[in-house]
This record gives sequence, C-alpha cells and structure tokens, in this order.
Amino acid sequence: MLSDREILDALSEKRLGIVPFSEENLRPNSYLLTLGDEVGFLEPRSAIVSILDKSTFPYIRKRPIGESGYLLSPRQFVLCGTVEKLALTSEYGGIVQNRSGLARLGLSIEISSLISSGYGSSTPAPLTLELYNFSEQPIRLFAGVPVCHVVFHRLGVPSSMSYDRDIGRHSLDKAPEGSRFVPSARRHALNSKLNRL
Repeated sequence: MLSDREILDALSEKRLGIVPFSEENLRPNSYLLTLGDEVGFLEPRSAIVSILDKSTFPYIRKRPIGESGYLLSPRQFVLCGTVEKLALTSEYGGIVQNRSGLARLGLSIEISSLISSGYGSSTPAPLTLELYNFSEQPIRLFAGVPVCHVVFHRLGVPSSMSYDRDIGRHSLDKAPEGSRFVPSARRHALNSKLNRL
C-alpha cells in the first residue's frame, strides 16, 4: 500500500496518473475520488440476465445528477463515474474502498473494487462506481463530492500483462458504463465443458 508521500513520488515520476489531481484529496495512504455528473440506471431487456448472453444484459440509461442532486432510494442500485481519470503503469494496482462516513449512512460505493495494473496506461480513464443504498432512507447524491478512496499498491514485480493492452474492456469507456463480461465468461464456460469431456 502506498503512503501519501509514495503517491506523490509516483505521480511526479509519471508512474501513476490522477487527472485532475488535488492535494486536498490526498490522504495518509489513499486518494479521494469524486462523483461524476451522470448517473446510470439499469433498465431490464429480459426477465432473466444470463451472464453468457449479452442480449439479456440491462441497458444503461444515463441522466445528469444536476445541481439539486440525485435521490438514491433504499435498496436502489445505480452506476456513476468518477471525475478523476486514472493511469497505472504495470508496476501498480489499485483498490477502491468506501468512505467510512458514507458507509455508516448506508451508502456503498463499490462492489467490484480491483483496478488492474496498466489501467488507463494508454489514456487516463475514469472508473465506474457501483452505488447501492443499504439504508431505509433515501440518500441524496451530489456531483463533485469525494465519495471513495483509491488505495494504490506496488507489485513485487511489474505485471507481464497490461489491462489496456491485453484486457481493456472498461478503460476506454465514458463512465458510467455497464458490464462487458461476456467474452471471458464464454471462454471460461467453454473451457469448463472441455475439461469435463
């Protein structure tokens, strides 16, 4: 895990990128990411979602959060992008973490927390956050508010693969965007079938 000083060193040496960067959002061993100005709703295309059939995946409908904010209902799930765009070399990975003050209000910011090494290395990219309201009350969200931590870690040995070069399903998105799970799911399902033969 990188300390604040290590984050600053990595930024100055272009081994990490945070755009825009504000020293105000730097924490002892993390950096605060702020909520973008759009919210994405999952609109069903079918009665059941099959992880092997992209035609069943929900459609993502986006709308601006607006100055008055967006009211997240109890047990509602939406997607939002970050203002900041990240760039990680093959030396670094990252993890997105909830802010404890917001978590104690019942707000979860991340379900999938891993940021692979090489994410945004070709072009700095925003993250899509998965927001869920666990509380019994609506929570009003506002764009530009720091909502989560990103924690960076240095790999013992730089990765041989780069997210942008070898996987890159999300780093070229204009966040928030929906799932692009199908290609790898089909490959794993096929491998499982072959292994059973």
